[in-house]
Amino acid sequence: MGLPKAIIQLQIVSHGSIGIFFFDSPRRNESRRHLLILPCQEVSKMDQDLPVFIKPLDVEIDGVDQYRHAETVQDLARMLLSKWPGCEGEKFHSALMRSIEAMEWYVAAATARSAFVDAAHEAGMHVLPDDMAEMKKAS
Repeated sequence: MGLPKAIIQLQIVSHGSIGIFFFDSPRRNESRRHLLILPCQEVSKMDQDLPVFIKPLDVEIDGVDQYRHAETVQDLARMLLSKWPGCEGEKFHSALMRSIEAMEWYVAAATARSAFVDAAHEAGMHVLPDDMAEMKKAS
């Protein structure tokens, strides 16, 4: 029996590991729950041979005016799994889940990118070029 295609729940189960919960049936109360635990390094290695490209962005993850560049969904996942501040946030978990799903071709790369931008905003980071207009108004 293979794993279902839909990832239902994602959570960090320990420092350096991610738990992905799968269900046998769309109705959770009638299904068995399966848990797959992946070390963070394995998630960031997923589909390295076939990059999933996004509209490029730069995120202020290393401090004020310190940006990191991303051109692929794999780049987004690496940032989420490395130095992400506030990794307990709902949008962080959504961004990580969408990144994994995009690497496995279950959702569009643009969906993963959008979730990543939302998570960055939740963590108080700027994303370029997305936040350019807002930053120009503020200065």
